Amino acid sequence: MVAVAVVGSGVAAITAVRTLCTSSLENNLPVQVTWFTARRKMGSTQSSLSNSPMARPKPGDPFFDYGCQYMSPVSTVFRNELERWQELGLVGNQFEVSVLNAKDVHPKMTKLESPGWVGNGGMGPMLEKLTI
Repeated sequence: MVAVAVVGSGVAAITAVRTLCTSSLENNLPVQVTWFTARRKMGSTQSSLSNSPMARPKPGDPFFDYGCQYMSPVSTVFRNELERWQELGLVGNQFEVSVLNAKDVHPKMTKLESPGWVGNGGMGPMLEKLTI
């Protein structure tokens, strides 16, 4: 048996745990996955359990999503997982992403070719729904 530890409570951790467990079951491989997080729910400070006044959007109040601002999949495995999350209504991929190149003498925003994926309602609520 192979023992694997996953540490974290964000998008990378939840994707690693699901991929390891699914692959183990599909291929009949003896893998023991232990998941370590610092909090009871995914998304850490993004969770509804957080005491932060900015953990959840509230009408008229400022809001900052503590998680990654968008996801840009490179691997087929992660793209497939995002498509599954989209089918569940948890993410959307119509988010245009632009980057600023600070090396330019006169920096300007450059739009990336592929859209970014974002959690519907923010990354924290998306992660909570994935772990319920």
